[in-house]
Amino acid sequence: MQNLIKQLNTFSEASAGTPVNSTKIIRCQKELVQNDIASIPDEYLELLHHFNAFAWDGSFLFGISPFKDFFLDILHENIFISPPENDKIIILGFNEYDYLAYNSTTSHYQIIDKSEFMVLNIYADCASAIRHILKIEDEYQYI
Repeated sequence: MQNLIKQLNTFSEASAGTPVNSTKIIRCQKELVQNDIASIPDEYLELLHHFNAFAWDGSFLFGISPFKDFFLDILHENIFISPPENDKIIILGFNEYDYLAYNSTTSHYQIIDKSEFMVLNIYADCASAIRHILKIEDEYQYI
């Protein structure tokens, strides 16, 4: 994840939210549970400590109560999107065609088609899934 964070710091044309504090994280995690939504995975929380939301070339990563209207809130978006309840997932971001999700039942990150909610790709780590949703070809692109 640290390599991805370093890489994202080099994206001069990206928009990134300021790091989120622990109080907001705890409050959000409680609200997610109250709404029967999976908790934010630890790897994604690590990203939020550097970027509370991120936007790049038509792709978005959600934040926790981000400070600008341009960025999207993870709790609000998951309530609005209302993913199927067969798996315990949380949507973490999207691009024009797909959602980035974490499936807490399988402990995997998933790329899910927006229209069919069909799983297209599965990743064991958050950084690879984020690179997919942001359309970053490899860990050295733009560095």
